Amino acid sequence: RSYDMKTSKDIGEYCRKYRESKQVTLLELGGTDQIKNLSAFEHGRSTNVNHLTKYVLLSVSLKDNDNFMSGLTEVVKNGW
Repeated sequence: RSYDMKTSKDIGEYCRKYRESKQVTLLELGGTDQIKNLSAFEHGRSTNVNHLTKYVLLSVSLKDNDNFMSGLTEVVKNGW
């Protein structure tokens, strides 16, 4: 499966669901200046994969990196 807009949207949706499952707000994740950008990423309106870093670092801080990366890999391979 090649990387495309659908994949980007799937990744954003996965990140949103992960963040919400950990009860972390966009404000907590990215600070005031990043809320709009992160929301756009989560809803498939931004293809900037640099935003993904924040979610990876969140999973590391929660000692849940293996779970997050496993889920992310499945999303990239198979879609959401």
